[in-house]
Amino acid sequence: MQFYTGESLIEVKDYTLKTAPSAGVFMQSFASPDQIISFYEMARDGRISGKPHLIFYVRDYEKTVGAIRKYFEIIHAAGGIVEKKDKLLFIKRWGLWDLPKGKVEENEDIAEAALREVEEECGITAKLKEKIGETWHTYQRDGKEVLKCTHWYRMKCKDDSEMQPQTEEDIEQVEWMTTEKVEQTCLKETYASIRDIYEQYQKLMSERK
Repeated sequence: MQFYTGESLIEVKDYTLKTAPSAGVFMQSFASPDQIISFYEMARDGRISGKPHLIFYVRDYEKTVGAIRKYFEIIHAAGGIVEKKDKLLFIKRWGLWDLPKGKVEENEDIAEAALREVEEECGITAKLKEKIGETWHTYQRDGKEVLKCTHWYRMKCKDDSEMQPQTEEDIEQVEWMTTEKVEQTCLKETYASIRDIYEQYQKLMSERK
């Protein structure tokens, strides 16, 4: 299990998978759910400086993960990295670069939700390819702790003749970008979870070559 809170990355791992300490990474063995939640709250509130990477090794992985998830309201979302020849689709919302995504509706197929969100937020239609992976991040809403799982898919643009930002969802800009611009601009002005899924996407594409 791993999730982001802001720029902080928290990982929960089975103790049998423990590795040697890494520079700049905080590691704790035999952590309890309460201890992990306590560190999460400190990271969430900015009481841990920098962009901490916290790894907790636990005795009973499934039990610990179950206890941590009970602390949160779990929400599922879906989105995509859309390709058009040698360019990728990015959006700008609240002053930061992002990828199109949104909440999965009740009884909705996750992959279909990803396509729907791309169309609604960007005004384009796309063809679904393979799943890239998932990212998890937290936020607070109405006094509740939310843990959102976003399912990400690779897509191919079918029609962008009506491309435009969905302003009612606070999207300011929709743009096709070269990989060079993504890496020089977007990844410096985006969320940690977006950098994470972009790395997963690049790994997927390198494996296809």
